Amino acid sequence: SNLALEVGLNEHKLKNGFKQIFGMGIYTFLTHVRMQKARTLLEDTDKSIKEIAVITGYKRTSSFIRCFKKEFDKSPATWRKIN
Repeated sequence: SNLALEVGLNEHKLKNGFKQIFGMGIYTFLTHVRMQKARTLLEDTDKSIKEIAVITGYKRTSSFIRCFKKEFDKSPATWRKIN
């Protein structure tokens, strides 16, 4: 991967080392960080769910909604209403 090349490790060593340090894989960590940002944007802005999906790196709003539900057990729209 590009990340492995940038830090000068092979992909296997990078993934294993990351998991040892952070207790989760790189992509799980990235998704978690994206969802934390999305939650903040839902709570603190009036941006649309589609805009928030794009800001957090999702090309398709449906993928964003699916990941958000998996992370928080609620849809982005429901989260916004109750918070």
